Amino acid sequence: MEGGRTAAGRTWRRAGASLVVVELAITVVLLMSAGLLAKSFYRLLHEDVGMSTDHLAVLHVLDQDDSSVARAIATERNVRNAMAALPGVLSVGDSREPAFASDEGYKSSKEHFRVIGRSYLGEGDEVNAPYVSASYFETVRARLLQGRHFTDADDLSKPRVAMINRTMAKQIFGEEQPLGKTIVGEWDKDHPVLIIGIVDDIKDGPLDTAPTASVYRSLNQDPTSDFYVTVRTSPSTNEKAMLSSMVRAVHQVSPGLIADGEETMADRINNSQAAYLHRSAAWLVAGFAGLALLLGSVGLYGVISYTVGQRTREIGVRMALGAQRSSVYRLIMKEACCLALLGIGGGILGSLAAASLLRSMLFATSPWDKATVLFVALVLAAAALLATYLPARRAASINPNEALRAE
Repeated sequence: MEGGRTAAGRTWRRAGASLVVVELAITVVLLMSAGLLAKSFYRLLHEDVGMSTDHLAVLHVLDQDDSSVARAIATERNVRNAMAALPGVLSVGDSREPAFASDEGYKSSKEHFRVIGRSYLGEGDEVNAPYVSASYFETVRARLLQGRHFTDADDLSKPRVAMINRTMAKQIFGEEQPLGKTIVGEWDKDHPVLIIGIVDDIKDGPLDTAPTASVYRSLNQDPTSDFYVTVRTSPSTNEKAMLSSMVRAVHQVSPGLIADGEETMADRINNSQAAYLHRSAAWLVAGFAGLALLLGSVGLYGVISYTVGQRTREIGVRMALGAQRSSVYRLIMKEACCLALLGIGGGILGSLAAASLLRSMLFATSPWDKATVLFVALVLAAAALLATYLPARRAASINPNEALRAE
């Protein structure tokens, strides 16, 4: 009878231990996935975007009466001057599309260009082709590498000018000097464009995309009644509080102007589609990982508690023969550590497969990040020690006489 109970107890212990190992392995996989996604999200928000994003406010302006080019030029300049006159504003720049545009907006600004005097295939090289005003690059504090910025003197009466980014200078011109070269776009072949400057790469499109070749053209030479105003405030001025003043300033220029979409550049980054997807994925997996960690810890606690109950007589005999409490602690902790190590090892192997599936969702993060592996292993080890402490303490507190009498 006693042998039957012992055999049954061992069977339940083995089944429980196996289940706990599986739970811990799943926990490792989920914790690894959550850690990688969290690190990817952090790096996304701290990526060098080619500009200083603090103290920047953005506002969309639309003039529904786009009857003439002269009116569009006057509206854009008047709005810019009204913004510059606001207290706490350091500089103002306009652009046809805002920084960190949506995927659709970014694709819509693509255009093919070719270099005059150079042979080409098809329509030429496809590049991003945004329009910006004078002082835009100074406002966002983009780094000027060579040449000069646009000025208000670059108007329709002057030859067309453009600035290119570092990626275009490298990809299209290689070792050649781009300044002074002339390019022409597929949509305006009658007006070749002279390259006057090179700026460092700016994230004009989604945050999680690599910089592409870009040709920046003067908004003053292709005016529009639909544009975005970017304002840089002084460090002592709250850019979020500036938004309402910007809207009022636009309506003072003309009550018929539409001013909407006001937001700070920091909020624009945090609320972008790329940030939202990475943030949501990280929180979702982290929630499942936390639940799995809780269940794994409770399962390990249950198995070790059951083990202590089954081995009460054995522990009592050991202590009656002179075993110290520390040796009882080691006995129980050893079993828990074996289960935890098996779970961690199996989980790390499972994480290899999970990491390959996550590869497309990660930004600037290796699917096999050593720091994340170490962090997950430490978290699970700490959880295992915590779950084992109470059963081990109870085992070390067993009174040998009472344990033997109970048997």
